[in-house]
Amino acid sequence: MKLHQVEPKGQSNFINAIKVAHLALKHRQNRNHKMRIVVFIGSPIDHLDPAELTKLAKKLKKEKVQVDVICFGEADSNKSEIMGQFVETLNGK
Repeated sequence: MKLHQVEPKGQSNFINAIKVAHLALKHRQNRNHKMRIVVFIGSPIDHLDPAELTKLAKKLKKEKVQVDVICFGEADSNKSEIMGQFVETLNGK
């Protein structure tokens, strides 16, 4: 199968994706650099629990993991508010 033949489908699981990225950063070989996760969100996100997202943000902040969130595509005000709250928790506001 070629890359241009792949059809986008399914749902994205934001919280599991962040947890897997954090786990990969914990077990990296070169520990001289800071930990950073860059998240591109272009698909609908279902099952976002604000309490669980805040808990995850506090954990990442405690372990000094920097997270960049880039949202593009459809403007969903609910998703924007929840992501804004996630970023504010990471920034310590």
